[in-house]
Amino acid sequence: MADLQLYQWIWPLRQPSRTRPTDKPMAVLGLGMPRTGTESLKAALEELGYATYHGFEPAGNPGDCVTWCNLIEQKNKTKTMKMTTTKTAGKVEPLTAKDFDKVLGHCQAVSDTPSICFADEMIAAYPDAKTILNYRPNIDAWQKSITAVVGRNEALIGTLIKRVLVLFSPELFWLQQHVNRIDFDTLWRGDIIANATTVYKEHYAHLEKTAPPERTLRWCVQDGWEPLCELLGKPVPNKPFPHKNTPEEQQKVLAKRLWPLARDAILRFVLTMVVVAAGGCWLWARWR
Repeated sequence: MADLQLYQWIWPLRQPSRTRPTDKPMAVLGLGMPRTGTESLKAALEELGYATYHGFEPAGNPGDCVTWCNLIEQKNKTKTMKMTTTKTAGKVEPLTAKDFDKVLGHCQAVSDTPSICFADEMIAAYPDAKTILNYRPNIDAWQKSITAVVGRNEALIGTLIKRVLVLFSPELFWLQQHVNRIDFDTLWRGDIIANATTVYKEHYAHLEKTAPPERTLRWCVQDGWEPLCELLGKPVPNKPFPHKNTPEEQQKVLAKRLWPLARDAILRFVLTMVVVAAGGCWLWARWR
């Protein structure tokens, strides 16, 4: 937590302080893995009347990343405390609905990361919410999809953004912290390509044992409206089920959200270099 506090001082960014209206409780936890129709599920849930927090949201609201990083830190400390008998280690409270509502209070549903990295905590925090385990019937096809997405995102973001521009943009810095701490370290255990299939299988095996069966639906996009509407007690819409977030759409969304931040960071970088060069020239002229 100390490093996060230091980072928040160096790269300050306003965090959300949302509150949940009493008449709009958390209703749906979409806890399936990425690339299993999470964006299509979001579109479907919103058609049914549930504002939904999806994995793209932090890219559009980088301040959310600070809160999510603090939440994953608290989750990890709570886990460590459960594994140790050291009384002097201090007390860390488990995450509650109040903690999550700071970032999710405006929504009644979640889908994709970062929420799935808090699956157990969210199930406990929102005991009345229904759980949807969206999945892909073909794991091999899913693994190929994830691998392709990783390659495309690496090409889109590039070394310049990850190593240099993040230092000149609080928004990019916290987006990178979010990806590193939550996606890379927590979900994928340090290696997306090597661990994808194992993580996928273990994620569903765990939730199929721990999620309350009376309010949990195992569902894939091909199942369409009917199972979702039955679970949620909603009439079936008279329209085709949405199919969102093709690889091309994902790239467009990321580019639209990241490049304005990268452009501003480039400007700050250039201005910094100009100031440093001017200062160096002035000092050289005085000492010559």
